[in-house]
Amino acid sequence: MLQRLQTDNVSGATTLVELALDILEAFATQQAPHTPHEFVTTLVTLVDAVLAAQPSMAVMINLAQQALQACPDDLPLTTVKQQLQQTLAAFRRDLRSSTEVLCQWALAVLPPQSTVLTYSNSRTVIAALRYAHDHGRIRRVLLSESRPAYDGRPQALALLEYGIAVDYSIDMALFERLTEASVVVVGADAVLPEHLVNKLGTHALAQLARLRGVPCFSLCTANKSLPTAATALLRIAEHPDQEVWPEAPHGLSISNRYFDTTPLALLRGIVSDQGIYTPEALRLLL
Repeated sequence: MLQRLQTDNVSGATTLVELALDILEAFATQQAPHTPHEFVTTLVTLVDAVLAAQPSMAVMINLAQQALQACPDDLPLTTVKQQLQQTLAAFRRDLRSSTEVLCQWALAVLPPQSTVLTYSNSRTVIAALRYAHDHGRIRRVLLSESRPAYDGRPQALALLEYGIAVDYSIDMALFERLTEASVVVVGADAVLPEHLVNKLGTHALAQLARLRGVPCFSLCTANKSLPTAATALLRIAEHPDQEVWPEAPHGLSISNRYFDTTPLALLRGIVSDQGIYTPEALRLLL
């Protein structure tokens, strides 16, 4: 499962943190004999591996923090295991319930019969658009391939299967289609006081939406937010050149980053399970 977590370049943060929960739950229920100290030491190593597998996602950091805080090594092993299992179960419940609440808040930023432009695969965005569709808010969705992993494809399929009209394009065409959009919504892999981390291209999309007067919102649950002190824990990694150009010419320099940073000031607001925040209000909160 750890290898799946490391190599999945298509799923959004919510899907990936559920896989991380599966990994930690499997560890918590294993029958291998440990002292409490050995159990906690091994858990720390496993948590490090989970964070290294997806280093750009704030929800992984929040999961890691809660898992480690649940496991002091001065309690009996059975108690430590039980506390870890309870913490993981509660995190999973909160993950699902927070998405449901966010969907309700998102209705406020999606006018009736909206043409919604979105970018990159986000389970939170998919859930919000489905919920809005049920309430008559969605006329169609504009989205793109999201290269190099083409994670726009599973997003398009998830919306089509729900009966939502989808117009699909190459990534660069998405900028031109802003003139057709009522609103832009994107997910987020991490939200910090000054910026959010999301799929590369989000910054340019938000900047152009602002220039065109199209409101742009990020939909992300509170467990993807981090205070300033945690900024250093996030890392935007480079990925293999071969994803961009298999058998590329020798000497060619290729950049393949999946994520960029978008100043919160470019957004109209951030929709959370705790409400709708202006960029300034969220900055002060974090």
